Amino acid sequence: MRSSDARPPLAAPALSLVIPSGAITLIAPRPAFVSQETSLAILGIPRDRFLAMVRAPGFPLPVLVQGKARMVDTEALIAYLRGLGASPANLDRNEQPVESGPDLAAEPSPESEDSAARKMGAGLGFAFPDAPASDAPASRRRSKR
Repeated sequence: MRSSDARPPLAAPALSLVIPSGAITLIAPRPAFVSQETSLAILGIPRDRFLAMVRAPGFPLPVLVQGKARMVDTEALIAYLRGLGASPANLDRNEQPVESGPDLAAEPSPESEDSAARKMGAGLGFAFPDAPASDAPASRRRSKR
């Protein structure tokens, strides 16, 4: 092979890849236990509500106590909370599940709102004139002359 036949080595094309910092999401595994310190970040439950739940009589899951910390198995607690949300047996006898209740998107009529307000006010001892509110004067202040 002659030196004149030698080819120059091929240079790799320059490639730059720019990834915005917001495009990367790190997904960490859930911790094995959740405590009052981590309940908001992991489950969205405020600290005081978490403590009230695990201290309540009849809480069905084992609670690990380390000093002031109360810890519960994360996966078991999530399964328990999902079971509470799916079970209609937890409703009082007078309550109706949302699916079978009245249409919540429907706007109440002004007449029903007015009568409900009058009933509530009468129960609290307020007296209402029989005239509609539109006939009442806007203000009882004396006009300056």
